[in-house]
Amino acid sequence: MAGQSTAWVTTAHMLRRAGFGVTGREVDAALTTDWPSYVDAILGEHPDTDPGAVATPMPTLKPPRPPGKGATPVARKQYNQQLSEQQGLLSDWWLRRMVSVGQPVHEKLTLLWHRLS
Repeated sequence: MAGQSTAWVTTAHMLRRAGFGVTGREVDAALTTDWPSYVDAILGEHPDTDPGAVATPMPTLKPPRPPGKGATPVARKQYNQQLSEQQGLLSDWWLRRMVSVGQPVHEKLTLLWHRLS
């Protein structure tokens, strides 16, 4: 980043923090508008209209039937395995979505709030 202005370096840093990486062109584009307008624009976009989000739809999963009070250990283990498999499918989907979206700020914020809960 030698030779870049302080504004360029700061903008690149903020964009990296708001997403999962940034290109020089994206930094240059962000510098062509004032920062509050740029932030309003990226936060104002509906995340589900992003082409990357459309290309990675959330899987439809049938909830496993919980075992009853008198369930056998095998039935409980099977239920827990089904829950674990579904959690894995959802985690894989979310990771694919995070890297597929063009404007990942919503995914980054979801990740932030997910870790705080």
